[in-house]
Amino acid sequence: MTETTTTAIRVGDEHAAQLAEFSDHYADIQRRRANLDAEEARLLARSAAYADAFADATVPAIFPPAERQALSRRSTCAALAMATRTPEQTVQRATNDAERLVDEAPAVLASLEAGRISARHAQTIIDQLSDVPTAGRAAFLAEVLQVAEETTNANLRRRARILRERLHPESITARAVRSEADRRVEFEPAADGMAWVHLFTTAPIAQGIIERIEAAAAESRSAGDTRTCAQLQADALAALALTGVTPDDLMSSRCSRTRSRSRSTSSPRCRSRSRR
Repeated sequence: MTETTTTAIRVGDEHAAQLAEFSDHYADIQRRRANLDAEEARLLARSAAYADAFADATVPAIFPPAERQALSRRSTCAALAMATRTPEQTVQRATNDAERLVDEAPAVLASLEAGRISARHAQTIIDQLSDVPTAGRAAFLAEVLQVAEETTNANLRRRARILRERLHPESITARAVRSEADRRVEFEPAADGMAWVHLFTTAPIAQGIIERIEAAAAESRSAGDTRTCAQLQADALAALALTGVTPDDLMSSRCSRTRSRSRSTSSPRCRSRSRR
């Protein structure tokens, strides 16, 4: 064996050993982070139970019982939000998820606590679990947790959706009809004078809305509008909701010229961004 070969083998061994050290350390960090996420979930669920238990003692009796409980929970979440400089609604959502994890999926929580899955895996399972009937939840959790401990979160999402459909006793058509009855609009205040308006509707209608505001934004961009795609889409949707027309609809002559030009030339398309 030549000196060059010996040196190459030594360097290769040292490189492999260093990579193994990095990998082990990184995996250990992820396990500890998962353990902390499980600890946080237990804390949030405990804080919610505490808020419920003391709602009658801390909220004036002029409020109905259900409202007293809601106000007590909101007060608790506000304290946690203030302590961590976190939006109150973020803490509220995290608390709701934590309660479901602790109460409905203790095996998932235990796996998270042991570092076998990540918080993202746990969130995916909880999100899918909400659509599984009570009778099928034990089977769903047993199978989906095994998948979660062996694969990436992206693959878990796909497998969990398939499993949920297989275990659900109702057809997708029946569930779609029932879910359509829950369509609604919600207002969510945001910082700096802004706000979100959430529309929960059927997928075909949502797709149609997205396609229309994308088309309106593309026409404005083709006409030389300097607003960003996101701004163009937001303004188009706001105009549709408030006046029934998009900003370009108000300028029909220019719009018709733009439409004919956009068909003959390729222009950058403005794509919508989905929020997850």
